[in-house]
Amino acid sequence: MLWPLRSPGRPGPPKLERAVLKVASAAVFGSVLSTMDGTIVNIALNTIRREFHTTLTAVQWVTTGYLLALALTLPVSGWLADRLGARRLYLGCLLAFSAASALCGAAPSIGWLIALRIVQGMVGGLLAPLGQTLVAQVAGRERLGRVMSIVAIPTLIGPILGPTVGGAIVAHASWRWIFYVNLPLGIAGAAFAARRLPPDPPAETAETRRRLDATGLALIGPGLGLLVYAVSRIAQSGDPTDPTALALGATGAGLLGMFTVHALHLGESALLDLRLFKDKAFAAGTATAFLSRLTGDGVVLLLPLYLQQVRAMSPLTAGAVLAPQGLGAMLALPLAGRFTDTYGPRRTACAGAVLGLLGTAGLLTLSPSSPLVWLCLLLFLRGLGASLAGLPPVAAAYRSLSRHEAAGASTTLNIAQRLGSPLGTAALAVVLAAATRTADTDPVRLSHGFTQAFAAATAATALLLAASLTLPGPPEPQPGDHNARCVQTH
Repeated sequence: MLWPLRSPGRPGPPKLERAVLKVASAAVFGSVLSTMDGTIVNIALNTIRREFHTTLTAVQWVTTGYLLALALTLPVSGWLADRLGARRLYLGCLLAFSAASALCGAAPSIGWLIALRIVQGMVGGLLAPLGQTLVAQVAGRERLGRVMSIVAIPTLIGPILGPTVGGAIVAHASWRWIFYVNLPLGIAGAAFAARRLPPDPPAETAETRRRLDATGLALIGPGLGLLVYAVSRIAQSGDPTDPTALALGATGAGLLGMFTVHALHLGESALLDLRLFKDKAFAAGTATAFLSRLTGDGVVLLLPLYLQQVRAMSPLTAGAVLAPQGLGAMLALPLAGRFTDTYGPRRTACAGAVLGLLGTAGLLTLSPSSPLVWLCLLLFLRGLGASLAGLPPVAAAYRSLSRHEAAGASTTLNIAQRLGSPLGTAALAVVLAAATRTADTDPVRLSHGFTQAFAAATAATALLLAASLTLPGPPEPQPGDHNARCVQTH
């Protein structure tokens, strides 16, 4: 039986207080905006290209620039939260994101649009880690699973709704409304969050304030940016021998290696406190979260291509066939939070990884004539597994950290997740490109090539199951844990 049973005599997890739910509902708003904006624009790229009379290579920077900006600002989010206060910074980023979105909608040229998208990405990249920081500060170890399941909603719903909403806007209005719509949403979200987020703790004094690690920022920022760009370039071209991508990737990896040496030498004063990895729960949670995004987002790339190239489906029909995966993810999300709090991250993530492994391995049996019902069932299993395997590592990473460590932990965890997505996409794109290089348009030969890519995804999902076994078990209630971690609400 895949679902774990409650141990005899084990009490259910404590209730979620209203104050915790208020913080979680406010924190999720910014993640919705930034995640949706990462997917909603893709559907309009061809329309933007035609209006600005530019090339596909140039217009791709509307998306690539946004993703690079996200990667560049993540390392500094923890330092900014410590210095300015997570609440204050979160509200400011919501308003700045809305303003940048409105300017993107009014962009007079492709150059202006790309530049403004980079600004929008730099602000939007702070929203997700700040939201996680705010939630981790108030949830308490026995409530992290259910509260994080609320914060995780955008990562599951965003990729599902983004293209649909974007397509509806482009079909009935100008593409500029994809950006304009963020202005009222961001203002409303900031007003909503201002009423629900607790005040920031007293500001640090000049003597205790942590200095910005400028050397670390100069190493990790360009390092992440170059690595993400190199991986994205390989994913788009399908050529793992692209000399430009390899050179940029090697440079980025070298800068990250230099940052690691620098951070270990500097210790607590570094931009990212790598000593957090001495905590077994944090190390296991971060590694498993990375693999969860790597396996999940990589297959998301393969499936639409499979349905359109092998099954000759239209984009609209392919989207409908993929719906069971999103449905399974949404149905399992509330269960993932409760199971994580009750049975622990390890058992919940393992159950999800097993479901994901079954669903992904089942894709190996597909042929051009396989019943669509069978494919929908496999996708539904993958959706269930995505929620059950993706949420527990995030909750586990914060398990034994103090409130002071939450901001730095959130930054590191988000970097791992942001890297997992493009690396998984690029890896499977390379496998697929190599396997289908001589297939032309023959459905049988194309199907064989996709089978090889699905085999690589199955192996990666098995690695995710192995990593899930390293996560901690159920938390043991500790006296005063709730009082120590919840903020004052009066």
